[in-house]
Amino acid sequence: MPTFRSVAIAGSAAALTTLGWLGATAPTISAVEPASTSPAEYTVPGGYEWTVPTGVVCANFDVYGANGGDGGAAEAVPGDVQAAIGGSYEGGSGGKGGRTTATIAVTPGETIYLNVGGYGRGGDWVFDNSGPSVGGENGGGAGGPGYVEQGSPGGGGGGGASDVRRGGTGLDQRIIVAGGGGGGGGAGFANDGGAGGAGGDPGLPGGDGQNLLSLSVDAQNGDALGGGGGGGTQTGGGAAGSQNAVSVSDPATPGTAGQGGDGATDYHGGGGGGGGWFGGGGGGTSSGAYSAGGGGGGSSRGPTGATFVTGVGATNDDNGKIVVTWTANDTSCQAVAPAAVVTDPTFTG
Repeated sequence: MPTFRSVAIAGSAAALTTLGWLGATAPTISAVEPASTSPAEYTVPGGYEWTVPTGVVCANFDVYGANGGDGGAAEAVPGDVQAAIGGSYEGGSGGKGGRTTATIAVTPGETIYLNVGGYGRGGDWVFDNSGPSVGGENGGGAGGPGYVEQGSPGGGGGGGASDVRRGGTGLDQRIIVAGGGGGGGGAGFANDGGAGGAGGDPGLPGGDGQNLLSLSVDAQNGDALGGGGGGGTQTGGGAAGSQNAVSVSDPATPGTAGQGGDGATDYHGGGGGGGGWFGGGGGGTSSGAYSAGGGGGGSSRGPTGATFVTGVGATNDDNGKIVVTWTANDTSCQAVAPAAVVTDPTFTG
């Protein structure tokens, strides 16, 4: 759970009124301030507390999930297998985070909890592998490390989700979520890695590993392309990407509530799944010349009236961001108060 930081907003706060899941009961404006629009932008990954100013009963939340990291490239090094095959190959590109925008009824003086997702770390390059690629803050799955003795690159970490929580800081209290993008798969000895899936509603699956030279499958080792992780949906996490069960030391894992799955570990690391309402699955891999799959994107979520964009990404060094906008004395959201986000399935954490 992120460490929350209190953010002071100008203006005295009215007493908190309990309004249920989304505050469908219209709050009363108990103090009048000059009408003005005052956006607050949160761009550093982590948790924040936003206190609703006096006179504000409607707030708009523009929420962006973080991007996944790129998979590691396979560079030709004199005398190694990569040079013998004849080239350098790129890791899969990380998926872009989703965007969710919603206006909800709020109560002057209440605290809204904001979580900004962090970008997934890029996969390690050939002969420079120090372990799994770290997933982004708020649910990004780890990218699988490559096999350093063979100079194989790792997968990129999944991007973290950004979200808005009300009534507490647990997963159950999330009312607006923008899914993170999946990490890209590590490159193979003769092909590029699979791309990470985009975050959104739902999250998109990661791309499969590639076989650009149409190399024959090594029947002895059972080599096969690493499969992309599945995208998170409204009801479940993305499936883990497929891999060679004979040789893969650590298979990819599926996404779960709020958390992207981890990429597989073997010669080429699979991409981590993006965080989200439900996280994307980690990318699979294989041994041999074939590349790893990308992680799936995490799913987004929002109340009735919310708008969703898949794979837009925030122009914020690949991190997520949240922009809160309000206007004093604006009561337009009271006419059609957003319906409560359904509470099934129940999350913990």
